Amino acid sequence: MASVLADARTGPARALEIVGPAGIGKTALVETALAELADGDWRVIRLGFTEAERQIAWSGLSSLWPQLDAAEVPIADGLAVSAALGGTVDGDDVEAASGLPAAVAGAVRSALGAVVAASPTVLVVDDVAWADAASAAVITAAVRGRLGDRFAVLTTARPAPSSVIDLARMFGDRHTVLTLPPLGHAEVLRILRSHVSDVTPAMVDGVAGLAGGNPLHTRLVAEMIARGGWQPGRLPESILAAFGADLERVGREVEEILAAAGLHGQIDLALLGAAFGPERVETGMGVAESSGLIGAAADARPEGLAFAHPMIAAAAVERAGVMGRRSLHRRLAAALPTGHEMHAVHLAETTDAPDAAIADVVEAAGANALERGDRHVAGVRFRRAEALTPEDAAADRWRRQLRAADAFLHAGDLGAAGPLAQRAFDESTALDQRALAGGLCVQVRASRGDMTETQRFARELLLELDPVPMLKGFLGRAGVRIDQVFDLHQALATAQRLRAEMAAAGLADLANEFAVLEAGCRYLVGESVDVWANWRLVRDHLDPTDTIGAGWFGFEMLVWSELDPELVHELLDRFVDTCRAAGAMQALAKATEYRGIVLLRSGRLAEAADAAASALDIAELSEVTGSMASTTVAAALAPMGRLDEARRVLMRGPTASATDAVPMLRFAHQVALGQIESCAGNWEAAASELSAAWATAEKFGYEDVTAMWFRADLVDALAQVGSVSSALERAAVIEALATRSGRAGGLAQADRALATAHLAAGEVRQAVDAGRRGIARHAHVRMPLELARTQLVTGAALRRAGQRAEAATVLRDALSSFEACGAVVHARRAAQELDRLGAVRGSGNELTASEREVVAHVRAGRSNVEIAREMVVSVRTVESHLTRIYRKLGVRSRMQLVTRPDD
Repeated sequence: MASVLADARTGPARALEIVGPAGIGKTALVETALAELADGDWRVIRLGFTEAERQIAWSGLSSLWPQLDAAEVPIADGLAVSAALGGTVDGDDVEAASGLPAAVAGAVRSALGAVVAASPTVLVVDDVAWADAASAAVITAAVRGRLGDRFAVLTTARPAPSSVIDLARMFGDRHTVLTLPPLGHAEVLRILRSHVSDVTPAMVDGVAGLAGGNPLHTRLVAEMIARGGWQPGRLPESILAAFGADLERVGREVEEILAAAGLHGQIDLALLGAAFGPERVETGMGVAESSGLIGAAADARPEGLAFAHPMIAAAAVERAGVMGRRSLHRRLAAALPTGHEMHAVHLAETTDAPDAAIADVVEAAGANALERGDRHVAGVRFRRAEALTPEDAAADRWRRQLRAADAFLHAGDLGAAGPLAQRAFDESTALDQRALAGGLCVQVRASRGDMTETQRFARELLLELDPVPMLKGFLGRAGVRIDQVFDLHQALATAQRLRAEMAAAGLADLANEFAVLEAGCRYLVGESVDVWANWRLVRDHLDPTDTIGAGWFGFEMLVWSELDPELVHELLDRFVDTCRAAGAMQALAKATEYRGIVLLRSGRLAEAADAAASALDIAELSEVTGSMASTTVAAALAPMGRLDEARRVLMRGPTASATDAVPMLRFAHQVALGQIESCAGNWEAAASELSAAWATAEKFGYEDVTAMWFRADLVDALAQVGSVSSALERAAVIEALATRSGRAGGLAQADRALATAHLAAGEVRQAVDAGRRGIARHAHVRMPLELARTQLVTGAALRRAGQRAEAATVLRDALSSFEACGAVVHARRAAQELDRLGAVRGSGNELTASEREVVAHVRAGRSNVEIAREMVVSVRTVESHLTRIYRKLGVRSRMQLVTRPDD
């Protein structure tokens, strides 16, 4: 909006339309823009329309004319305006009145011209679609005459009806439409949390569906929940009254049919016909459609009808009353065949008394929902089946309790899952029941972030399950994961012990799982691990929704080791698709978080930030307090120069509240904060935070140097603040840790650290040697941003060594990679090094290493998509490389590039 007004102030006139439903925030956006103009020399002319005024001729003119400069208007035209506003010519006779519209248009054009001549002017028209035809005509004529002046038109409108002022036709490519989308679930969550302390995914889903993405309606529902608690489908009194008036106009019989459709969740004409009679339904739907309560469905349902707004359905249902709803459920159940999933749903609402037969069919309906991946719906149905279970059927009630808890847990509704799991655990009468229910309790507690209590509970339960190895093994997987948060060596010992116990009990599959869990712990403590061998143990039995299983350990090692980036991306696609289809929200949060991590390691910073932010949203919706996605968002934003945003995300994320009592989460937060300070050039603060991160890592045994590349960052910060001896000592430790594990990524990081420390110590030859060695190692580590950082320090060392030609080449490669990744902070440092070298930046014809690689792929016949996949960059990055290559080599097409002889 600001750019539109700025362009209009100095250039041709511009128009901006803000489109969105009522309450979406159009007016607030306009008010913000106008507030910014208040201190300048802009003249604001504003008018608005209502639906009722659409039929009143000249209603817009009556608001517009007093705001214009009438002194410059010819007398005859001024009289025409007076006649129009005086009511001597009514709306039906406007076109017939000789010369009146033209004279009025001329008057408005002259008066508006006088205003624009005096100062830049913006004409604001609220709800332009409801402008009366007469006023719209003269406004159009006047605006068309001002297109070359310092002038802008700003309008707001709902998506329908269409406007009588055609700005697109008048302004052409100087016309912009800003469509405000409905609120997403993340925005609904934030609004609810500003009013309600205990928000559940079910509440977010319900409010989002009920309010239809409208911010005003969402806030009203949130306020209602704050006052009286969450009751699905219930409407605030103000909204109920508004929609209730519309329902009253169609009559009780039609409203009853609409209420039934609302209870069913959609307008199913065949079902409604069976319940109420086809003729009554056909007549009633016609009345409802002509009244605007229903209309054509956006999807491809055969009946083609849907409620015009979800609140219409909710209002009809609420107005039916408790007994009326029960009667309608009975009608709908009778009209559906036995065995139909919705038959069970409606049948369940016909009674509150225990009924074994109904409980059975409702549980079956829950199983159907579970099979298609709708876990939250499954949880609701299992819980309803439990409530309908007779007191003497304790085993059935316990089973339904547990199934409901499990469904809610994986759907991310911890508020529903926790009490059910705890109750099932308390009511367990056998060891297998305690194992199953206790396992769910462990997962709920861990997700809520109470790790100390969760660890205590899990250890006590494992001791209790000692007589049954299989049960102990299944729970023990979670035990290893929990121990990891506190002490990796303890987690390793737990995995070793359980592997031996499972093997001794003849439980080969569980023994293999613990072998992979053990390998994962060894990896993190910095030992040498055969990643491929462990991956082979789990790849054929991998369940992406089982986040505590060995499959995730095997996958994580693949990510950190960088052995096969293409396989990792392929697996992530599978993970995300599987978790979405299964409705496993907590697993989806983890899979999406790892997508962000992989994109970050691939140097695709903007994509990484977006993916990790999505993971953070999913984690918030799922109530996962232990998510570390905020640290990934911050780590991606900081090199892009978006430092304030990185800090806000990090401090709002779950790790911000982590204490030293939970070292893994505390460590992740310290690393991210240190990286932000490094990118900000606050080297003292960066050294402090990263030193603290190193100490925290030692506390819980983390000595791997491939998963988190923070150690070389600490050496960089120490070098920047002049702590040269500390930088050399830390670099030597990194080298020892990397040599111990033998992994290429760790060795490459050690080389960058050594090059940095040696350069700070004035040991230029050693710095050059370490830097060159690190660059060579990156042939086996597909992390372009880290390669560029190694090239940066190597180029600086080469410059100091007097090897200027090689330094220029290496630094240009680094600068090109930083720019391709969007790492403006590091690009600035590379540019400064080139300036010190006196090298020409951006005008040479020499191809960078990345550009040479792109040329090789093009000549091999690969497409841009294939090149991006091979180089682990985005397609846009490949396209940017090609643009520079064409310019440097003087070619204009892919064919010319392929056929051009090498120099």
